[in-house]
Amino acid sequence: MLKMIMIHLSLLMINSLIGVVLYRFLNKKREKLTQSRRMAMGSLASILSLNSGMNIYFLLPENVSVIYVLTVVIGGLIGAIYGSLVTPKARLSGFYHGVIGGIMGTMLGAVIQNPSLCSLPSAHPNTIDENIMLFSTFGIFLMITPALLLFEGGKKL
Repeated sequence: MLKMIMIHLSLLMINSLIGVVLYRFLNKKREKLTQSRRMAMGSLASILSLNSGMNIYFLLPENVSVIYVLTVVIGGLIGAIYGSLVTPKARLSGFYHGVIGGIMGTMLGAVIQNPSLCSLPSAHPNTIDENIMLFSTFGIFLMITPALLLFEGGKKL
């Protein structure tokens, strides 16, 4: 049990680190990026919030009401910060996308831990642990992919 908590905590920290690195890079290159590229990179808030919400749910599965409030607040902050990269007016749109991503991440975490919520067949506990690791790792790779595309495009700037 303690091992799984440490794994989820490290995945949450890796996800946060990727988000901070992407934000710093985007903030540095903000003037050189085109509007369409800034909008595309501003949508990273949804992915980051989804991964954060899912990993927070895996860390604290007992306190559902606390998890929802926490993921809404964290997702809203992530979205507002990333939305401010585009234009100050886009902060509200980023906030919305961050909140929706956080809520979706929480719901995805709930379905991964208890598949019968969606009338899916129940799984063996070992299979649930494997699915948790699979989806958490997939979320990290989902965050790394736009980062690689951004850094590749950033070389031409």
